Amino acid sequence: MPYKHLIICVFLVACNNIERDVKHRPEFISPKTFSEENLSPVLDITEKWWLSLNDSELNDFMDKVFSDNLDLAQSWARLRQAEARLGISRSDQKSKLDGIAEAQGNKRKVDGNDGKETSGSEEYKIGLKASYEIDLWDRISDQTSASEMDYESQKLAVHSTALLLSAEVVESWMVYKAISEQLDLLNQQIKTNEQSLDIIAHRQRRGLANIVDLFQQRQQVARVKSLIPNLEEQRDRLRLKLILLSGQNFDTQIDLGKLQLPQLKALPNSGIPSEILSQRPDVQQSWFQLQSSEFRLSGATKAKLPRLTLSAQANFNNQKFSRLFDNWFSNIMAGLTAPILDGGLLESEELLAKAKSDENYLNYKETALRALNEVEQALNAEKWRAEEISSVKTEVDYAKNTLDETRRRYRKGLSDYLPVLTALATHQQAQRTLTEVRAQLIVNRIEIHRSLGGSWDLEENMKLLPEAVKRNK
Repeated sequence: MPYKHLIICVFLVACNNIERDVKHRPEFISPKTFSEENLSPVLDITEKWWLSLNDSELNDFMDKVFSDNLDLAQSWARLRQAEARLGISRSDQKSKLDGIAEAQGNKRKVDGNDGKETSGSEEYKIGLKASYEIDLWDRISDQTSASEMDYESQKLAVHSTALLLSAEVVESWMVYKAISEQLDLLNQQIKTNEQSLDIIAHRQRRGLANIVDLFQQRQQVARVKSLIPNLEEQRDRLRLKLILLSGQNFDTQIDLGKLQLPQLKALPNSGIPSEILSQRPDVQQSWFQLQSSEFRLSGATKAKLPRLTLSAQANFNNQKFSRLFDNWFSNIMAGLTAPILDGGLLESEELLAKAKSDENYLNYKETALRALNEVEQALNAEKWRAEEISSVKTEVDYAKNTLDETRRRYRKGLSDYLPVLTALATHQQAQRTLTEVRAQLIVNRIEIHRSLGGSWDLEENMKLLPEAVKRNK
C-alpha cells in the first residue's frame, strides 16, 4: 500500500507542467538601410577579409598570428572548459553506478576461570549501488541546456576574438606602413630643404641674400628633422606590438614587404541592418548568454520543488571471504525530498539568477544596437575621409603653385625669402597631411570590415600547450 501511495503522489506532481519563462529577443526597430548605401558586391562573411588588400606578407603573418596568438589560444582553452562543463552537466541526466567493497573485523577479550579468553569476528561485503534522479520538472534538463548555451556562446567568443585580432593586426600593419611612407616623405623634404639651404648660403656669400634668410631656412630644416624621432618611436612600438600579437619574443624579425599603403578596392556591401545582427559573433554570443541565463533562472525556480530519486543496491556479504558469494541481498528504494528550511538560500539563488538574466537581456539589446551603430559610423567616416582626401589633394596642388610662384618672385628680387619659406612649409605640411589622411581611410576601411562581422574556419594550435595537458584530437 505505501508503494501505491508513493506512485500516485509522484504521478500527480509530475502532471503539473511548469513552463520556463523564456524571454524573446529584445524588440527594437531596426532601420531598413544604412545612410550610406553602396552597390558593390555583397561581402562574403566567411572569407578572410584582409585578402582583399593583396598583401602576401600580411597574409603569411596573419596565418602565424592565428596559430600562435596567446589571447586566441586562451579563448580556445575556455572553449574546452565549456565543453567539459557541458559533459559534467549531461552526466546529471544519467544514472550513477558505484561499486562497494567493505571489510571489518572486531575482537572481544573476556576473563574466564581458567585465564584470559579472546574471541572475534570478521565480515566482508561487495556490492553495486545504482541511483537515478527522475527529472520531474526538467530542472536537470534546464541546467544542461544552460551549459549547451554556454558552450555555443564560447564558440562564438573564439570567432569574436579572431575578428578583433584580425582588425588589430591589420591596423597595426597598415599604420606601420603609413609611418614608413611619412618617414620617406620627411627624408625627401629634408633633402629639398637642405638643397634650398645650400642655394641661400651661396647667395648670401655673394650678397644676394641676407643672413635672416639663411637662419630661417636652417630653422625649416631643423623643424622637419624634429618630426622624425616621434615617428620612429611609433614605428618601433607598432613593430613590437605585431611581434607580441604573433606570440614571439621582441627580437623576432618581421617581413612587412613593400612599406607602402595599398590601393583600396571598392567598399564592401554593408547589406541591410538586420543582417548585421546575424553576422556579428559578439551579438550572437550575447544572445546565447541570454538564453543560458534564462535556463539557469528556470532551474533555480524549480530547485524549490520536490525531487524524486530512485536507487537500487545489491550486496554479497559473509563472515568468511571464501563464502562471500553465498549470501546476498538487494533493495530498491524511491525517495521524494523537498526543501523546507534553507535559510533563504534557494530564494536568494533565484533572485541572483533573475538579476543575471535581466543583465544579459539588456546586454544583448545594447550589443545589437552598438553593432548597428558601429557600421553606420564607419560608413559615414568612409564618406568624409574620401572628401577630406580630395580636399587635401587640392590643397597640395595649390600649395605647390604658390611655392613655385614665390620662388620665381624671390629669384627675380621682387620679394624677400619669407613668402618662399611660408609657402614651402605649407606645401610640405599638406603633403604630410595627405599621407596621414590616406592612412586614416585605410584604418576606417578596416573598421568597416570589423563592424560587418563574419567568421572563417579556425583551428586550435595544440602545440602551444604543455605536454601534460594536451589531449588527443
